[in-house]
Amino acid sequence: GGIHVDPTLLSFSQNFLGVETFNNKQLLVEATTHQTCLHKPVPSYQRLEWVGDAVLCLAAREWLFCRDDNHSTSVGELVVLESTLVCNEALACIGFM
Repeated sequence: GGIHVDPTLLSFSQNFLGVETFNNKQLLVEATTHQTCLHKPVPSYQRLEWVGDAVLCLAAREWLFCRDDNHSTSVGELVVLESTLVCNEALACIGFM
C-alpha cells in the first residue's frame, strides 16, 4: 500500500491550490509535515524547503544579473542585494503585492 493522506488535508490542499489531483501525494504529506512529527514515516518539509530556497536564490540571482547591463555591480554588492531580496521581510512584502 501507498502512503496514507489525510482526506481533510487532501481536500483543503486541492481547494486552496485549485488542483483536481496530486501526482505525488508523498510530496504533499512531506510538504506539510513538521520536523517535530518524528513518529511519522515521512521526511519533514525541510528537504523541500532546502530545494525551494535554492530555486528562490537562483531566480533572484538571474533577476539581478539581467538588470546589471553594464556589469558595474560588484559581486559583494550582488550578494547583499540577493540577501535583501530573499529575506523573509522582503518576501512577505512581495506576497502582499
